[in-house]
Amino acid sequence: PGGLVVKAENRKRSPFLVVHEKRSGPFQIKVTLRSERNGQIGASWRTASQEDFVDAQVVRVPLDKPDGIQTIRLEIPEESPSIHFRILLPPGDSEVSHIAFENGGPPKNWNFKEPRGD
Repeated sequence: PGGLVVKAENRKRSPFLVVHEKRSGPFQIKVTLRSERNGQIGASWRTASQEDFVDAQVVRVPLDKPDGIQTIRLEIPEESPSIHFRILLPPGDSEVSHIAFENGGPPKNWNFKEPRGD
């Protein structure tokens, strides 16, 4: 165990993480997490030409192991350059241990389990 603990302020709403990363697609976002509840994990994105997020630019995948560690791959079909992402977590509390952006640019990884030096 270990990772970035995300606590929901409102247990009925889904929290999200914000990532500013330039990608041209299609590409994948891989998330390893443990969630206290069933639900879905997803991603939404905004392209360089958009001022805000749009409802049509969302992908979601169901979680299949409540309270178990799982790795989910989100397929982002967008071909235009994207610059702003939301990692949509399931309702309740989650513990995220790893996020990776694959393809569409240089690999980018965030590993929240390893201690960081000063």
